[in-house]
Amino acid sequence: MTIKIKLAAIIKAERKKAGYSQEQLSAKAEISNRFYQAIEATEKQPSVNTVFKLAQALELDYSALLAPVWKEWLRHEGKKR
Repeated sequence: MTIKIKLAAIIKAERKKAGYSQEQLSAKAEISNRFYQAIEATEKQPSVNTVFKLAQALELDYSALLAPVWKEWLRHEGKKR
């Protein structure tokens, strides 16, 4: 699983857990809805700044979104080092 796919899945799961629609979360995070949809569809990978905005909008610590991605990266990329 790529970082982009893992991060999109985590963000989507947290959005649903919080009970937000894509439109609601993108508005709360102050990013365009089209860009947010592209993140969930794995067409775009968000910047760290965007991840921070999404975490804040979801009322989560940023590590709730990034720690699982880091663990996934270590499983795949970290082994190569």
